[in-house]
Amino acid sequence: MSRHLNNPEKIKIGISACLLGQEVRFDGGHQRDNYITDVLGKYFTYIPLCPEVAIGLGVPRSSLRLISFSKDGLNPQAIMLKTDVNHTVQLQEFAKISAPKLDKISGYIFKKKSPSCGLERVKIYNSEGIPVGHGMGVYAKEVSNLLPLLPTEEEGRLYDLRLRENFIKRVYLYSEWQKLCEEGLGFQGLLKFHTRHKLLLIAHHYGNSKLLGKFIASLNPHIDQAGFLEIANQYIQLFMQTIKKIPDRRHHGQVLERIMVRINQHLESKQKKDLLKLIQEYLSGSIPLSIPIRMIRHYLTVFDEPNLEIQSYLNPYPEDLGLMNGI
Repeated sequence: MSRHLNNPEKIKIGISACLLGQEVRFDGGHQRDNYITDVLGKYFTYIPLCPEVAIGLGVPRSSLRLISFSKDGLNPQAIMLKTDVNHTVQLQEFAKISAPKLDKISGYIFKKKSPSCGLERVKIYNSEGIPVGHGMGVYAKEVSNLLPLLPTEEEGRLYDLRLRENFIKRVYLYSEWQKLCEEGLGFQGLLKFHTRHKLLLIAHHYGNSKLLGKFIASLNPHIDQAGFLEIANQYIQLFMQTIKKIPDRRHHGQVLERIMVRINQHLESKQKKDLLKLIQEYLSGSIPLSIPIRMIRHYLTVFDEPNLEIQSYLNPYPEDLGLMNGI
């Protein structure tokens, strides 16, 4: 049976340097995250960055704050509290300089609540120091705009098991796409990529999976390169948007039932009952997704079903991470 397509080297991930234990925070400290360093570090090579230090702010330093000078709380600026110096443009320019280098990474883990690196719910204040809303850190927002396909997440949200599973899945899928592009993306490569991820797409969003299928069906093997790349770009944009949607048990159950229909012909009566029982127990919430998936993978080692064996749905990332045990 085909396993997940592990890269020969660890996947490269951008990360806020303080999360690795580097003492770069405004107070001279760090925010080392043991899960990131000790668990995910076995699979990822980290590219640490601290945009505030990179633009020349010292350690320790006065803290930055997002301040909006408009009545509607929009267009917040990164202001250093003690000096009132506006560092917004510097942070944005550093993101623009970094983006070409970051194009080689497959994901980014940002520091939560940071006025430079926070992805969401970073406090925005008015000029009088009163909270008026929430937004994104200046650097994180610019990176996200410049690299819209890049999987991103905050370290705090990785402790939500479903968000963690989703982020790591997106990292592995995006890494696979990057490798495909490096080798020279062509019609057959895109077709194989889509075929491999069909069931995964159905689990995340059935409607989008149909739209992505139409992208593939619209391709002519003899299309010119410019036309092909335009369609491929539209495809991967929708693909990454789709995978970011988090499926619930009902959606997973529908895919498991599709798989069961496909393998029914190979199963004896007791095997059918056992698998159906596991699917029903998963749908009721009494067991995690990993249990019926393991049973299916076991059956696929016994009989030949090549179209199922290649499906990333059954093994989207290293099993040792135990991510399916939490969903």
